[in-house]
Amino acid sequence: MWQTFLEILKIAILIAPFVSYIKAIWNKYTLHLFQRTFQKHNILYVIAHPDDEAMFFAPSIVELRKSNNLYLLCLSTGNADGLGKIREKELQASAAYFGFMACYIVDDSQLQDGKEREWSVEAVARQVEEHLVRLQGEMEINIIVTFDPKGISGHPNHIAVHQGVAAVFNEEKYPFDVFCLTTLSIFRKYSAWGEIYNCGYEHQHYLALTPYHSYRAMMIHHSQFVWYRKLFSIFSSYAYCNSFDLYTHNAEKYKQKAK
Repeated sequence: MWQTFLEILKIAILIAPFVSYIKAIWNKYTLHLFQRTFQKHNILYVIAHPDDEAMFFAPSIVELRKSNNLYLLCLSTGNADGLGKIREKELQASAAYFGFMACYIVDDSQLQDGKEREWSVEAVARQVEEHLVRLQGEMEINIIVTFDPKGISGHPNHIAVHQGVAAVFNEEKYPFDVFCLTTLSIFRKYSAWGEIYNCGYEHQHYLALTPYHSYRAMMIHHSQFVWYRKLFSIFSSYAYCNSFDLYTHNAEKYKQKAK
């Protein structure tokens, strides 16, 4: 009896990854039927450091670039280890690989890379708002994509970026919506394509069946592509799945303030 049970258990363990991957494929090609689609939008990704776009946002970038114009705003040069100039060039190359229309990199003394560096909400909001004002003569940003309140990895710079974007959004001076990338638990964060299996209808999802684009973009960030980031690019759920909370601006309040 125990021998039979162990044989069944072995088979179940062997086929489980294949079953989950088949379910992932199903979700990849059916979830979009039940969620909002975005076309001909100007979408601004706001990140904290060079390589954030590759580590966390690749699936949504690859999907949204098909029908929209994407722009990238990075609020630091990533100079924590004195590699700021190198990392700026790497980010520009990564942005070109992903197809961003333009990549803007901020070098502000109040927004320097580092977990011990505290970024004020006011400094982040100022940079975001200045960028929106600069672009107004050329275009109107319809959506800002950024971190959620937990910052994905808990990095204080990521959290500050969310808070700064939220501050500008809550002023209701600019008619943009916000996508906040959902922070996952540790187990789900490193479940690779398994996270696609967990996708439901409560979030806006963008999915990839392989980590190719995330890994390829991280290769461009050569100065940062150490062994544990290589593993991260393969096993991180964010290489396969971006799930967002969507916050929509109040069009009526914006119209009243614009008068």
